[in-house]
Amino acid sequence: MIQPAAQSLKIESRWNPAPLERPEHRLLLCVASQHREAVANSKVDQLTREDLDWDYLLALADRHGVIPFLHCRLELHGANVPARVFTQLRDRYQTISRSNLALTGQLFRKLDLFREHGIQAVPFKGPVLAMLAFGDIGLRQFLDLDILVRKPDVPKVRNLLCDEGFRPEPEIARGREAAWLKFDCSGAFIDGTDLVFDMHWDFVPGHSSLDTGVNDSWSRVQPTMLGAKQIMTLGVEDHLLALCFHGFTHDWERLGWISDVAGLINRQAEIDWEVLAQRAAKLGAVRILSLGLFLANDLLNAPLAPDILQMVRQDATVGRLARKIEGHLFDGRPARASIVEEMSVQLSIRERTRDKLKTALRLIVTPRRYDWEFVSVPESLFFLYYLLRPVRMAKQFGARMLRRDAENLVGENYPAQS
Repeated sequence: MIQPAAQSLKIESRWNPAPLERPEHRLLLCVASQHREAVANSKVDQLTREDLDWDYLLALADRHGVIPFLHCRLELHGANVPARVFTQLRDRYQTISRSNLALTGQLFRKLDLFREHGIQAVPFKGPVLAMLAFGDIGLRQFLDLDILVRKPDVPKVRNLLCDEGFRPEPEIARGREAAWLKFDCSGAFIDGTDLVFDMHWDFVPGHSSLDTGVNDSWSRVQPTMLGAKQIMTLGVEDHLLALCFHGFTHDWERLGWISDVAGLINRQAEIDWEVLAQRAAKLGAVRILSLGLFLANDLLNAPLAPDILQMVRQDATVGRLARKIEGHLFDGRPARASIVEEMSVQLSIRERTRDKLKTALRLIVTPRRYDWEFVSVPESLFFLYYLLRPVRMAKQFGARMLRRDAENLVGENYPAQS
């Protein structure tokens, strides 16, 4: 039996789990951690006394979506922060707070609109996650609003948003709508004020081969308070899984995404770890879940139930992937640099043989946006897309090989001058 979070294993703080040479990187890890406040504050005080590149720190914090954490922590150490820097940080934090409040108001209005038209829309991430993970709408940095709708409702939601002055971004050409719905998982809509609604009917696109269990999630939505208003959102276990799916498909390239996982673990004491592990196992997504939990625990000290911690730590593949992500977290380089490397990571993350086979097949033949936008075919001929993708991949690989051979030939004929 997996112990509940309230009985989680006490983990000694490890503030430098990755080879982080720059104090700015270590400082961001400290401010993003919501666990063991006294340890964090002591470390922040120590790091702010070092010779920091403050402009680099502010830019990095913004890119990783942790400006609110940095502001709140540095407020306690104002004597160590140059006045110019703190003024910039405070102004940026206040801008984020105002934007978050405005986006929350927009979310309420759109939920009312969808309800009036008989559409159930479930918000997740955004302000909902800010409250669930951090207890404050202003403490999570976000730029858009994510809603989950049922797949049959997508055309109706799209029409409603377009009637409200939104447009798809990027535009979806006429005749491509059916392909968009079949092969993708979401669509962004933007209005004249740059307000972005991200409409999801699944958490990952079809080519990923991941079964996210999104249809079952609908039966487990639950009420939560967002400000003074009660709304429906994903259950905490489903929210955690959705965050881990999203983080994996984007190489966990932002510290803020890891902090979301850590925040949910810290604040939601009712997490049923056994149910969470069972759902991940049913989906063949234990490693995907474990990778997100590993990063939250290793980088931000998120406390895990003992059996979950053992599951996360004993998988060498998870540890290898986590170390690679941690190594690239602050250097701006993608964890997957090529199609071959992407396939390698996608195959290694799957724990079941049948999922590995399905992943390899889907990565090769399942169309992506640039495939189904390349040519339009009627829905009855969608099977042609599965033939088109391998041809386009072969063409891409052939062109790359020719360029590489040409570069090698030039290098042999014209050796570099020493």
